[in-house]
Amino acid sequence: MMTKDSSAAEPSAQSDAATGFANIGERVKDALERTSQITENLRAFHSGGVEALLETSRRASKGADTIRIGAADYASRSIDASLAAVKAFSKAKNPGELLSLQSEYIRSSVDSALGELSRVADLWFKLASEVAEPMSAEVRRVGEQVASAVDHKNETK
Repeated sequence: MMTKDSSAAEPSAQSDAATGFANIGERVKDALERTSQITENLRAFHSGGVEALLETSRRASKGADTIRIGAADYASRSIDASLAAVKAFSKAKNPGELLSLQSEYIRSSVDSALGELSRVADLWFKLASEVAEPMSAEVRRVGEQVASAVDHKNETK
């Protein structure tokens, strides 16, 4: 009787083994697909970060050029104004006229410097915003992907 029972159990054991191997195969396949997806996500994340960094660098360079050109222009205008003031000082007919010309030159120089300072401060604030935008957008994109992955994981539980 043992022989009959063991021979009857043999096809069942083979079936269970086949089912077990099929399940293992499916699990391995699922694991490989998930690993592939994670690898692709990491590649996209890295690629997006590099692109954002390059865009940030491009914007910073362009903004620095704008500020540099503006500073050179302001320096040139200041030198021209100083030379014109010195010429005017040399033509003053009396000390009162000289003091008046000097006061006007100082007033216009201070006004010009304050205007330039305001202009440069505005450029720096604008540049900071423009430079930060690509990286901020990348952080938002990655955050959305992470949130989506977490939501998806929670839905599958």
